Amino acid sequence: MEIAAECEHHMEPVLVAPSQPTPGHTLYLSNLDDQCLLRFSVEFLFVFAGAVDVDALRTALSRVLVDYYPLAGRLGPGDDGKLVVDCNAEGALFGEGSLPGLTADEFLRGSVIAKPHESWRKLLRGAEARSFLAVPPLVVQVTHLGCGGTVLCSAISHCLCDGIGAAQFLHAWARVARFEAADHHVTPFHDRSVLRPRCPPRIAFEHQEYAMNSLPGDGDPVVTPSLFVGPLAPVSLTFTGAHVQRLKDRCAPWLEECTSFEALAAHVWRAWVRSLGPPSDLRVNRAGPVFWETLGELGDMSPYGRPCLSASLVISAWTRMGLEDLDIGAGRPVHVGPLTSETYCLFLPVVDDPRGVTALVSVPEAAAERLEDDFLHGLELDDMHDVENDEQ
Repeated sequence: MEIAAECEHHMEPVLVAPSQPTPGHTLYLSNLDDQCLLRFSVEFLFVFAGAVDVDALRTALSRVLVDYYPLAGRLGPGDDGKLVVDCNAEGALFGEGSLPGLTADEFLRGSVIAKPHESWRKLLRGAEARSFLAVPPLVVQVTHLGCGGTVLCSAISHCLCDGIGAAQFLHAWARVARFEAADHHVTPFHDRSVLRPRCPPRIAFEHQEYAMNSLPGDGDPVVTPSLFVGPLAPVSLTFTGAHVQRLKDRCAPWLEECTSFEALAAHVWRAWVRSLGPPSDLRVNRAGPVFWETLGELGDMSPYGRPCLSASLVISAWTRMGLEDLDIGAGRPVHVGPLTSETYCLFLPVVDDPRGVTALVSVPEAAAERLEDDFLHGLELDDMHDVENDEQ
C-alpha cells in the first residue's frame, strides 16, 4: 500500500539522552557484531488502533536509555579500523508526525499483513542517513493517524542489537511507558570482550561460505551471478497453524524431528528457488540456523569478509520475540512488520494467531507472481485432519 499523503511535522526530531549519568567508555564490538553484512539498521513498524501519550513515551525512552546507554552513543572507527561504540550519551533521535488521511485499517486492507512500500519511509524521519557513523544508532518516530491510531517506527543499528536484543529493548521501553513495575526486568549486558579473537588466531578449517568468491582448481576467482536483477516487488503469504503442521507432516519419515521453522524454511526456500529460475549449474544456498551457528565459531576471522549472498536466501525469524504483544500504552498492535521489504526473508508473527507465520521477501517483479503461486503449492486444507490440527 502506498502512502500518498506527506507526513505532517510540527517540529524537528529531538535528541533524547539518558535521564541519568551513564558509563562514558568506548564499547568494543566483536567480529560477529562488526560484520559488513550487519552494518545496517533493523527497522520495525507497529500499528496501534489507539492513541499514545507521546510525552510519556519520550520520557520513558530517556529512562530506559540509562540501561541501554550504547543506543544513545555513536558508532565510529577504532584504532584498528574496526567499529566501536563511543558511549557519549548524545542521545537517540525521537520524532513525531501525523497523517490525518490515513487509518489503521488501511494497513490491513486486502491481506493479513501489509506489504511494505517505499513510501512508508516517510514514517521514520531521520533514518535516511547514508552513513551509519556518527549518527544516532536508534531513531524513533511516532505518527498519529486520522482514526486516532498510532504508528511507531524504530531503526536500531544491527551492530548493537540482534533481533532478540532489539525486542528486549522495545519491551523494556514499553514497560516503562506503561509505568509498570520491572518484575521481569532483564538488565542488558553490553560487554562483548569475551568474543575477542584468540591470539594468535586458530581457524580449524576453510570456510568457503565466508568468502566473497570461490576458487576453482586453476585459482581464478569466480563471481557468483546475482539472482536479483531488475526492480524488486514484495511478496507475502500467511501460513496458518494447519499449513505449518501439514509441512511438518510431510517431513516424516525422513526426519524424526522437525521444527516448525525448519519445515517452513524448507518450503519457502524451494518456492523461492523455483520462482527465480536460476541456471541449472548455479549453486544456491539457504542461509538459516546452520549458517549462523557456524558463523558463531568465527570470532578469529576478519569482520571485513562476508558470505556470498548473491545466490542465497537468508531467513530471519521475528516470530518468537513477542513483538505482537508490544504495548506502549495503546494496547497490542494490529500490525507488526518491517518498514521495508528486502531480499532476505522475514518470518513475521501473526496478530491473534500464535501458530501462524507470515513470510515476507522481495524478489524481481518478473518472479513475484510465480513465488506467490509456489508459496501456495500443496497447502490446500481439504480434509478434517487439517481442520483438527488448526483447532488444537
